[in-house]
Amino acid sequence: MTNLFLFLILFVIVSYSLSLYSEKSKSRVVISENKIISLDRNSISYMAILSLIPVLLVTFRDRTTGTDTESYFMHFTYGESYMEKQIKESGEFLFWFIFKFCKVYFDIRVAFFIFAFISILFGFFAIFKLSNRANVFVMTMIYLLLYYQECFNILRQMCAMAFVFLGYSYLLDKKNKMFIALIIIAFMFHSSSIFALPLLFIYENKKLSGIGGIIGVLVSIFLVAQLPNIFSYISDTLGITRFAGYAEDFSKNNWSDLGWLKSFLLSVPAYFILFVIQCSNQDKLDKSSNLDISFFWYTILIVSACSIMRMYTNWIFRIGYYYQLGGIIFAGVVCKSKSDTNIRSLVFEKNSFMNTSYILLYYTFYYFFLNYYNNFATSALVNFKLN
Repeated sequence: MTNLFLFLILFVIVSYSLSLYSEKSKSRVVISENKIISLDRNSISYMAILSLIPVLLVTFRDRTTGTDTESYFMHFTYGESYMEKQIKESGEFLFWFIFKFCKVYFDIRVAFFIFAFISILFGFFAIFKLSNRANVFVMTMIYLLLYYQECFNILRQMCAMAFVFLGYSYLLDKKNKMFIALIIIAFMFHSSSIFALPLLFIYENKKLSGIGGIIGVLVSIFLVAQLPNIFSYISDTLGITRFAGYAEDFSKNNWSDLGWLKSFLLSVPAYFILFVIQCSNQDKLDKSSNLDISFFWYTILIVSACSIMRMYTNWIFRIGYYYQLGGIIFAGVVCKSKSDTNIRSLVFEKNSFMNTSYILLYYTFYYFFLNYYNNFATSALVNFKLN
């Protein structure tokens, strides 16, 4: 439990530092018509330095920390020929190329550093670029509370998620080519990121009407019901054999294990809080933010559908991660009103402070529940050790 509090303090310090820097940078950086901020050399340098402490903790963790550290040590011993095969056959070229490079010239600790650095740094890039239209402190805290522990485990997907997160900023800035390019880069770390590509089409048709909402729910129900057939088609007809193992999971009646239901029910309070904050803050949201609210609700709908589809296979949560990033931005948007001109408003403006408190209290509860009460034996943060 002590570890969780120490990491929580670290998250607060990092989040506040990035928030304060973002506010001070607005007079220097270029802001697009859609209020997305451009990265400059100073911003990149500052965020690289800010990332170092959380990244170094990931780098030098003990090999017994988390669930996957030991397996990466094992993969590292398989040799260059194994990694070369993965480069050619898996499609996850960038991950295995970096892994092989570290095998040849360095050691696995350098690989841990590079992957954690990518995950944290590019996540911060995304948050910084959105800082003119969303609350940086809220976004950074939620990103760290939800995903930092995964930097010790799902190394490939955390890198992919960071590029997808950055892709959101370009999507909201209507720079579709950059979004697609970032999805391609993410795919070369983890192939599941291809499932984030529909974000482009969702955003282009994001107006949420009553009929649109009903259609979205019906499509989600259809996907839940037909998921076994979809995976069978991917593995058997399209010949993408890596999905065959997941297709086999559908015959195991995982629905009787109510973990999927618990995952869904745990997320409901967050959506309720976001809805209440949105309604209470509707007149204070700027016009561009209001236009994107429907898009964020679509991403939340997909996350909910993914939570339910875990009744078939836990792998589905990997798809949900990409859409959960939309919820992080949404929380930042509804916690930042027009009067949020600087970091002081986070503390001294009652409306902003209360909205921020409600949403962060939920995610802090989720952080402790996930790591201490739910996954105590395998949590990377509870069982964190330096080696």
